[in-house]
Amino acid sequence: MLWIFANRASGQSPPAGGYPGGNTAEGQNALLNLSSGSYNTAVGFFSITRDSIGGFNTAIGAGTLLANTASNSVRYEQVNAMLLNEFLKEHRMVEELKAAVAQQSKHIETLTAVLEKVSARLEVSQPAQRTVLKNH
Repeated sequence: MLWIFANRASGQSPPAGGYPGGNTAEGQNALLNLSSGSYNTAVGFFSITRDSIGGFNTAIGAGTLLANTASNSVRYEQVNAMLLNEFLKEHRMVEELKAAVAQQSKHIETLTAVLEKVSARLEVSQPAQRTVLKNH
């Protein structure tokens, strides 16, 4: 695990597949003190910095699980806010689509009424059919 910190400080990228022990760290000082823990994922500035031996932790967002020293922890900072924001955008779009459908339905009703009136006028203005009999 010492490879992580010595090489990260020198600007080298992690090996293909991530850091040793199945760890993934992205962000300044993410997994800073990890020495023997495995399968940790830290994304964000100072994520999981105090944990040295924990495993199976996931932290997304700046400072998440900052003081964590346990295993099997999950913390998503600001992810809920982002998801709520996406939900609200989708909800607004659905509301706009509902309003557009309602407006189109009213327009269709108006056009149907006009069409029925025109059809009724055509029926009234057409002369009745005549039958002509010829006597021979």
